[in-house]
Amino acid sequence: RSAPAKESSAEKPKPMPVVSLGSGGFLATSADTNFSFGLRGLLQVDSRTFFGAENVQGNDSFLVRRARPMFYGTLFRDFEFLFNPEFGGSTVQIYDAYLNYRYAPWLQARLGKFKSPIGLEYLQADQFTSFSERALPTALVPGRDVGYQIWGDVSGGVFSYAIGVFNG
Repeated sequence: RSAPAKESSAEKPKPMPVVSLGSGGFLATSADTNFSFGLRGLLQVDSRTFFGAENVQGNDSFLVRRARPMFYGTLFRDFEFLFNPEFGGSTVQIYDAYLNYRYAPWLQARLGKFKSPIGLEYLQADQFTSFSERALPTALVPGRDVGYQIWGDVSGGVFSYAIGVFNG
C-alpha cells in the first residue's frame, strides 16, 4: 500500500508558462517567472463638436490624442524593459524606451529615454489623469529625456528617491 503513495507524491507536475489576457493587456510569463513579456495600449480620442456652428472649420471631427502600444517585460528576473511609441498626433515618436535593473525595490538603475523625475503631475501616468491635458505649470518641468537614473522606493513606497543625469 505504501509504494503507490510514494509514486504519486514523486510525480509532481512541472510548472508551466502562463499566458493571460485581461484588463492589463496580454502577458506571457515563463514557468520560473524569470522572463515575461506584455503588451497593452492606451488610446485617447478627442471630439470637436460645436453645436449650431455649421460653417466652423474642424467642426464635428475627432482627434486621436494618444495612441500608444506598450511593450514591456522582464529578463533574467532583475532586468525590466519598456518600449512605448506614440502614434497619436501628427508625427510618430518614441515616448519611452528604457532598461531598468532592479537590485531591490529600494535600489534600481534605469537607462534610456523616460520621464525625468521632476514634476508631480507629470510623473502621473496618462491613463490615470482626469483630463487629456495637464495643467499649465506642468509645461515648466522637463519632459521625457535620454539619461541615466538611480532610484528606489523605501518602506513599500512611503519614501521614494531619484537622482539622474539627463541629456537636456
